[in-house]
Amino acid sequence: IVKLFPSARLSHRSALEFLPTQNGEIFLVSTTNRKIKYPGLTLHFIRGSETLNDDTTNLGIKTSSLAHALLENLTTTKATAFAALSREEIEKKLEQILHIRGESELNTLRDQAKRVARKTNLQKGYVQLELIIGALLGTKDLSILRGNNARARALGRPYDSVALEKLNVLYSALKNTPLIEIQNEFQG
Repeated sequence: IVKLFPSARLSHRSALEFLPTQNGEIFLVSTTNRKIKYPGLTLHFIRGSETLNDDTTNLGIKTSSLAHALLENLTTTKATAFAALSREEIEKKLEQILHIRGESELNTLRDQAKRVARKTNLQKGYVQLELIIGALLGTKDLSILRGNNARARALGRPYDSVALEKLNVLYSALKNTPLIEIQNEFQG
C-alpha cells in the first residue's frame, strides 16, 4: 500500500483494528473516493482530512491517531458508514482504555480529540466522543451508552466480557455432560 499509495492514510475502523474486515476490506483516507479490488482484498479510499502531526506511522503506512480514528468512526455519513465501527464497538474500546489505563488516559484522549476536531471537519464525532467518555466517567447521562460493558462500567459494576464468555462455555459444557453422582460415604 505504501509503495502504490504513499499519501494514503489508514483510517476509520482499519486504523483501530489494523486488520482487514472479514470481507477483506481496508479503509484509507485519500484525496479521492475510489475502490481498488485485489484478489481477497479491497482498498476503499475515502476523501477526508489531511494527515495531522498527531497521526502515526505503523509498519511504514500513515495511520490516523487513536483520537483521529475515533472521530472518523463517530462522524459518519451514508457514504462512509460502511467504514466505521459500530457505536457499541467504540464504547467497548473506550471502556477497555478506562479499565486498563485509567481515567486520566480517557481525559487525555478527549483533549487530543478536541484538538483534532478543531483542525478537521470532525466536530460531530467529537460531540459524540465527549458524551460517551463523560458517561463512562459518570459526568454525563449514562442513558446514551448502548453497549452492555460500557453501561456496566458507568454504573460501577464492570465485568470482563471475555471471561464471562469463557465461563458461559464452561457452564454449557458442564450442564450438557453427564457426570457421575458421588455418594457421601461418611457416616458421622
